[in-house]
Amino acid sequence: LIASFLPELQAALKANPLVSFNFEAAVCGGIPIIHTLQTDFMADKIFKVMGIMNGTTNFMLCKMEDEGAEYDAALKEAQSLGFAEADPTADVEGHDVQAKIALLTKLAFGKTVPFHTVPTTGISKLAKVDFEYARSLKSTIKLLGTSTLNPDGTLAVFVSPTIVPIISPLSSAKGPGNMVLINSDNMPSSTFAGPGAGRFPTANSVLNDLVRLSLGTTSAPFPLESDLVLNNDYLARFYIRIKCSDGLGIIRLVGEAAESSGVSIHAILQNPIENHLNLDFVVTTEQVKLSQVQRFAELVEKMPFAKGAPLFLPIL
Repeated sequence: LIASFLPELQAALKANPLVSFNFEAAVCGGIPIIHTLQTDFMADKIFKVMGIMNGTTNFMLCKMEDEGAEYDAALKEAQSLGFAEADPTADVEGHDVQAKIALLTKLAFGKTVPFHTVPTTGISKLAKVDFEYARSLKSTIKLLGTSTLNPDGTLAVFVSPTIVPIISPLSSAKGPGNMVLINSDNMPSSTFAGPGAGRFPTANSVLNDLVRLSLGTTSAPFPLESDLVLNNDYLARFYIRIKCSDGLGIIRLVGEAAESSGVSIHAILQNPIENHLNLDFVVTTEQVKLSQVQRFAELVEKMPFAKGAPLFLPIL
C-alpha cells in the first residue's frame, strides 16, 4: 500500500510538515531496516541494497535445496503450515518483494520508483535440478530484491531468483527468515537478519515506532531525494538453464546464439543424461548485460531442440 501511493504520501507529508509517518513493519517484519536506512547511513554513500524480503518463498527454496523437493511440493507444504496463502501469487511471483525493494530504493538512494515498473521474476519456474546445478557451483538460490548503482551511475532495481554463493551471508537465511545486505563506501558490507514476519516481530516494529513517536525521536520518513536515472539493463554473470531433447550439434548452435548476442560463455554444465527426450543443461556466462542474455534466450527458444524458454538467473 505504501509503495502504491508513495508519491501521494510524500506530497501529503510535505504539505503537513508536523505530521510523523512511521512504517518500520512494512519491510522485513522484525528487522529494523527502515529506521537504519533513515538514520545510520547519512554520512555514507550506499551503492547496493539487496536481500531476502519474503519468508514464504525463502521457506520454499530452503525445502527445495535441503530436501530435494519440487516446487509444487514445497508450495503445498508452505500452504499447509500457513506460510503461503491459498492464492500464493503475490509471494511466489515476487510482487511482495517488488513493492519492498521500491521502498528500500527510496530510502537508500532517494529515488521514487513506481513499484509496478520494477522488473520481477518469481520462483514458479524453478525446479530441483536448478539446486543440483547450483550445488555444483558451490551456491544456492534465493529470491532477492536488488537496488544497485550501475558502473555508469544509473540505477538498476529488480527482483529475481539469484544464484548465491554459499560463502555469502545470504545463503545462510533459512526457513521464513529475512536478510538485507547493504554495500557502501564506509562500511563495505553490512548485514541485517531476523524474522521477516509473525505477530511478535511485526508488533515489535510497530511498538518501536510508537515509542519513538512518544519520545519525539522519529526520523524523517524519506530523508533523501535524487534524480538518478533508472536503467534496469544491469551487468551480471548469468546462469541459463536450457531444457531440450538430445541431438547432435546442440552445443554448436548454442555457442553461435551466444556469439551473435554478445554473450561470452564461462562454462557449460550437464548432469548425466537419464532421458534423451527431456534433459536440462546449463550455460554460465561472463559478465554481460541483461538485454544480451534476453536476446540469447529468445534465439535458443526458437531452436528445434528447445523445450520452452530458457530460465536465466543472475549470479551474485
